[in-house]
Amino acid sequence: MIRKSLENGFERWEDILGPIVFAYNNSLHSSTLKTPYFLNHGRDPVMPIDQLLRPIPPVIVTPSDYESQIMKRLNEAFQLVKINLSQAREQQKASTIKALCPLPLLIIPFFCLIHALNITICNCTASQPKGFLKFTSDDCDYQISPLPAISVYYYVYSTLPQINRFVGHSCTMWLERKDIYTDFWGWQTPSQSRVPIEVNAHECEKMRDSRLCHGKSMDYLGKNKWSFERIPNVQGSWLQVTADQRNNCRLEEVTLETDCANYTISSSIGDIPKGINGSISHHLVTIVWKESLREVQQCKLRLVETGIAQRYLTNNSEIERIRDVEQQLDFVYNTTNNKYCNSSEKSHKQVIGVEKVILRLHSLTDTNAHPSKPLEDIENNADIIRAEITGAANSQYAQDRTTDGINGVAREIRALQCENWLLAHKTAIATAQHSGWLAASYLNLPTCSKLIATGESISVYQCSPKNSTITTEITSCGPQPKFGDYTLDTEG
Repeated sequence: MIRKSLENGFERWEDILGPIVFAYNNSLHSSTLKTPYFLNHGRDPVMPIDQLLRPIPPVIVTPSDYESQIMKRLNEAFQLVKINLSQAREQQKASTIKALCPLPLLIIPFFCLIHALNITICNCTASQPKGFLKFTSDDCDYQISPLPAISVYYYVYSTLPQINRFVGHSCTMWLERKDIYTDFWGWQTPSQSRVPIEVNAHECEKMRDSRLCHGKSMDYLGKNKWSFERIPNVQGSWLQVTADQRNNCRLEEVTLETDCANYTISSSIGDIPKGINGSISHHLVTIVWKESLREVQQCKLRLVETGIAQRYLTNNSEIERIRDVEQQLDFVYNTTNNKYCNSSEKSHKQVIGVEKVILRLHSLTDTNAHPSKPLEDIENNADIIRAEITGAANSQYAQDRTTDGINGVAREIRALQCENWLLAHKTAIATAQHSGWLAASYLNLPTCSKLIATGESISVYQCSPKNSTITTEITSCGPQPKFGDYTLDTEG
């Protein structure tokens, strides 16, 4: 229906789906002898042409009567459809049987003789021994003997310097100017401006020590801030511009941070490069500080983490590893003992991959070294430094667990390969005892190779291959294969 409609001028098949569906639903079905529209709605569709050809007289029907009429029609239609479907099914069955058996079958058997066959003949009268078949099993002979883990107490220390905070003061100064113009009628037009002034280190130190701004006492604003801010008092003059100006200042106490001596200082105006002592000016803001307040810190051990871990030995005697499964931390360290900072013992080991982090190990039998006991003269590290170190150890833990998983899979694969090699060896021995030719072909050896099994050893012999043609000889016993002047029996 779609093809016919497209042939009659329609260009888009999707535009005619609606009319085609309506035409199909309003057509008699060959099996039910009813239209799908009637079986769904209990009546035939009312078309516009029906109104013109046979107008229906107006009849008043109540909803209950209409419902009973529809149900009656559908019930009668369904009974007729059931009978028509049964008759259509019997007709289709008879038509199918008739179509399947139009003529009796005729089978004509025929045979085709093979006149020639090319084969390879192996001449073993002068076979050459090639040696013994060897199955490589070096990887299977090598077995990993994992070293047992040892439980230990561990302490992780950091020699990273703590952040040192000290007090500094920032100074700013500006020129407050006010102008007033008085016109003919006496109206005054004021204008006010502020001009920043650069403050040198000497003026800022003087302001810090005296709390004076050009000899004027500064007001305390709270939160360690002082200020002197005055607006000039200007009296206007007729038809003239009068002006006045005044120096204003502001002093604020700021916190400066540095890791240790000769390191970058963090301030409110940005990082102050190392090597600058006492003062710095930036964007008309001057910061001064006393070098005596900067504490010169010496190297000092600070505790980062402690707990119970498993100590693993490696093939390298200079490298070992501990794993804390509970906290998911791994530390790889050098086994050489050294003395660090303020420690009195030469029993600390350098952690590999993390700068300025060391650890100390104790046996579980050492009751004095239990992690729950407080350590004398040892302070804890700052939280930010501890977070960095434990984060690196946690990443090491994840990498080591991944590596262990990969190694475990590799060991399983190698075990399967070893089992396959062993099975191939045993299969070759068993097959060679029955047929050396079959065993050689099973191992994909060169043509005319033959295996001879003696106990667990397999000898390989190479015969001479020769291509020949076998023809068909018709004898009193029927067709027989012929090679040269001889026919071959069933045993070859």
